[in-house]
Amino acid sequence: STGGTTPSELTLYEYNARNQITLWGPDGQISDYAAKFWSGLVRGYYLPRWQLFIETLSNAVKTGTYVDYNQFEQNLLNFEKSWNIGRENYPTYAIGSTVEIALSVLSKYMTYPNSSVRYRKVQNSDAPGNDMLGQATWTLDIDQLMILCDMDSLCLGFNTIGWIKSDVSQVQVVNGCLLYTSDAADDI
Repeated sequence: STGGTTPSELTLYEYNARNQITLWGPDGQISDYAAKFWSGLVRGYYLPRWQLFIETLSNAVKTGTYVDYNQFEQNLLNFEKSWNIGRENYPTYAIGSTVEIALSVLSKYMTYPNSSVRYRKVQNSDAPGNDMLGQATWTLDIDQLMILCDMDSLCLGFNTIGWIKSDVSQVQVVNGCLLYTSDAADDI
């Protein structure tokens, strides 16, 4: 339940929710104080703000003039207020695969040293010690662990409990653990 029982209450509650995560006051008293990157906000709120900023800068360059920041801020506030009274629905579930999107961005904008590295999976094994971060990573996702390892030329492998390794030469049996060793580990 949204708590609202009448159309005017529902409108007010939605306005208050939108305002809390954007302007935090009727005129942006502490704008972005409670900013969130929730479903739809990036595309529907933050992207148009960036587009307005870039368009303002681009127009200043094209016309050889200075940016009128007072006018920009007024245009921005007008957009933000308009968004706050909007009633468009946003998805309540993720759209797309985070890993696929991250890999797409990586391949488009970044080259990293081990991008051609491939990994061999060693069942029920680990290379104890030689953990690069001093703690397990935030993820157990194999694709994400590969990306992390690929980005560091000292990484020679990782395991399925989230540890990335600088040495995989001393392998031990660890039931239930998979060790992924990179092609680069063969060269050492």
